[in-house]
Amino acid sequence: MNAPHNTINPQQDAKDSRRHPRCMDCGYRLVGLNEPICPECGRAFNPANESTFSRKPPFIWYLYWWPGALLALGAGFAWCIAFYINQELGWGLFIAVPFMVGALVGYRPSPKRGVGVVLLKVVGLICMLFLVALLMLGELAGVFCGVILIAIFFVPTLGGFYFGIFGSRILAAILKTTRFSQREHLPIILGLLLLPGIAHLAQRALAPPIQIETVQTEQLLPLGKMQAWDRWVFYEEIKHDRPLLLKLGLPTPSHVEGKIQAVGDQQVCVYTGDARLVKKATHVVPGEILAFDVIKQEHFENNSIRLIDGAFDFEPITDTQTRVTLTTRYVPKLRPRILWQPIEHTFGHELHLHVLKGMIEPTVIKASAQSKGGER
Repeated sequence: MNAPHNTINPQQDAKDSRRHPRCMDCGYRLVGLNEPICPECGRAFNPANESTFSRKPPFIWYLYWWPGALLALGAGFAWCIAFYINQELGWGLFIAVPFMVGALVGYRPSPKRGVGVVLLKVVGLICMLFLVALLMLGELAGVFCGVILIAIFFVPTLGGFYFGIFGSRILAAILKTTRFSQREHLPIILGLLLLPGIAHLAQRALAPPIQIETVQTEQLLPLGKMQAWDRWVFYEEIKHDRPLLLKLGLPTPSHVEGKIQAVGDQQVCVYTGDARLVKKATHVVPGEILAFDVIKQEHFENNSIRLIDGAFDFEPITDTQTRVTLTTRYVPKLRPRILWQPIEHTFGHELHLHVLKGMIEPTVIKASAQSKGGER
């Protein structure tokens, strides 16, 4: 019987199984063979020529990203649930959570180059998408909010991914100088897992107090002062098609109950999904101003804003032109403000323009007049 073909240094290979020669096609360990041919795929090799085989273990892609992906997804979802339950929607949720997800996916004690890094980047983004999908399935975010979250999460996820690959190496090098037995992995992973909580505490300590936000939109209408006054209408009463942004981002108006003609009058604006707003007139001067407070807000963007009040101001320019200014004031609940303020103001201006358009179109005014009279 023929002696088995061995590698160049059998003694070294016996001491370290990671040094076993492997097939360059399938990664099969080429030890104890009677013929210099891989029994798995049939590729020939020369035991005396290391260029015909490999000593590197095969790259098993699913083992490379699977543990980190599961940890990132589970920890990310747990933090999101905690923030939503406590209505703390700020730095921890919108910055630290996606950063943590990307960093946990990207962190590897022995990072691979080339296809491994590219694959991990894709996996990190997939984890971010899965996280948003879980929030939508748990009814913590609607479809439109989910799209906004994807856009917001993208940059922190990508930044966290590159930190996981490169920044964590610096931390690992520092930790190696200590005597802690788990110094290479545990402190880094634990620090990443705690990052959303740390970011939330930093927000509480450093972020300035929330200020009342005001959105104002003015437009010159081709109407006389009293004609414009007779056509004022709430957003919920308008019958013409809403802009796509409002369709996707706000509840659908159902009907209104009551009418506003004088100070103290109330009007209930009802939306699909049991959402409603109750508006109470506080200042009514025909042809000049209609101001109201929002005295009740139920299931209407409760996690995002708290509406305070609003107003219609009428300024006659000529006998046939009136400048109408719509004002909405609210208390925002989302941070960082540099990120959310432009989004909120965009929605506010879009809603105001929709109302101003409704004041110009006679077909809309007819339907709105019926609403003000309480006819449903």
